[in-house]
Amino acid sequence: MKELNRQEIIFALDIGTRSVIGIVGHQENELFHVAATAREEYKNRAVVDGQIEDIEETAKIAAVVKSRLEEQLGFSLKYVYLAAAGRVLKTVESTAEIEIPADMPVTRELISRLEFRAVQRAYELLGDDDSIEKESFFCVGHAVREYRLDGYPMAKLIDHRGGTAAVSQISTFLPHEVMESLYTTMTRIGLSVSGLTLEPIAAMNAIIPKDLRKLNLALCDIGAGTSDIALCQNGSVSAYTMVTVAGDEITEEIMRACLVDFLDAEQIKLQLSGDPDLPIAYQNILGDTVSRSVAEINREIQPAVEKLAAAICQEVLRINGAAPAAVFLVGGGSQTPGLQACVAAQLAVDEKYVALGSRRYMMRMVSGPQELFSPEYATPLGIAVTACDEQSRDAFAITINDKPLHLFNVWDHSALGVLQMAGYRYHQIVGRAGKAVTYSLNGERT
Repeated sequence: MKELNRQEIIFALDIGTRSVIGIVGHQENELFHVAATAREEYKNRAVVDGQIEDIEETAKIAAVVKSRLEEQLGFSLKYVYLAAAGRVLKTVESTAEIEIPADMPVTRELISRLEFRAVQRAYELLGDDDSIEKESFFCVGHAVREYRLDGYPMAKLIDHRGGTAAVSQISTFLPHEVMESLYTTMTRIGLSVSGLTLEPIAAMNAIIPKDLRKLNLALCDIGAGTSDIALCQNGSVSAYTMVTVAGDEITEEIMRACLVDFLDAEQIKLQLSGDPDLPIAYQNILGDTVSRSVAEINREIQPAVEKLAAAICQEVLRINGAAPAAVFLVGGGSQTPGLQACVAAQLAVDEKYVALGSRRYMMRMVSGPQELFSPEYATPLGIAVTACDEQSRDAFAITINDKPLHLFNVWDHSALGVLQMAGYRYHQIVGRAGKAVTYSLNGERT
């Protein structure tokens, strides 16, 4: 790998419900080369269901990860790419059309403008839902479903000539509070957010390459607090959704089965993929030392595993209309014993069509240590891969005091809106009112 150029590096940070994972690297040709990684777990439940609740604790853990990466790299990190998740996710389908200048080929800038118009249209459509206030929602990413050139479907528009270009895409929105907590956390540790995406978008980009999206596939990113789902078919992403049933439900079932606290239950869970006859020794909340086999504990938590599988599969069937051709399970929760079999049973498909991760396809896009090609690194690697693609959208990036900001992810494109998303607060933008001045003019006090 060539020597790192600080201007070319990508710093991807995955702020999960159980831990924070950081990856730094750079894109060279078609491969993302990983230069440094770091991971740290929370000491308490600072993030719940994918949403930051304790900003101070989250910032503290993120700072540890940032510091470890900087030690490995030998220089400071200033800009970061993130992925968002949350309890309330809205998706909107929208279209847009744009005229192509006469005797000019379609450029990347024109495609960016086209997609940007579709994002703006999605935001307008979001406001048609009387049950929500669109001003309180923020676009965290979009996925193109189809391009058209003069009405004809096209896989790519770049360098083509014609009269009109059109796009159909899915835009995803999360509440403003989710975004504000992410930006505030990053500001606390001296980082500026250069780009933002949605967690299932990131995982999809790492696990299922575009040439596979002609198949009807489902990707389930099972974290601790949320299970994020993405579906593709006919060459593009067809839907995103999520459920708030994930790995924490398994941990809580272990707490009940073994009578232990949350942290001890997490340690027990890590051992449940081993030899079924292997004994696991732990101390319960009464102070008793207990030894039980892996198989025995797995039997007791089986109802929770089935509940998790049912929640995921019901959502997949709801938005897909039928069982997909294959399912990829990623994220730390995907390694729960028995989950693959339960998902296959719920979808009524052969278990061989439910795969854990996709090491084969990740290795086509990423170069790095072998331990990175595991299900739990799908999202952080996906953030990095997505960030490399975002860097090509320079037509919709601005600079505020030398800090880059991608407008695709800004819900409000006024000067105030972009300043806020760049990390500035009202007290830095709006001047304080001074003391009143009174004077007399022609004898009249004013």
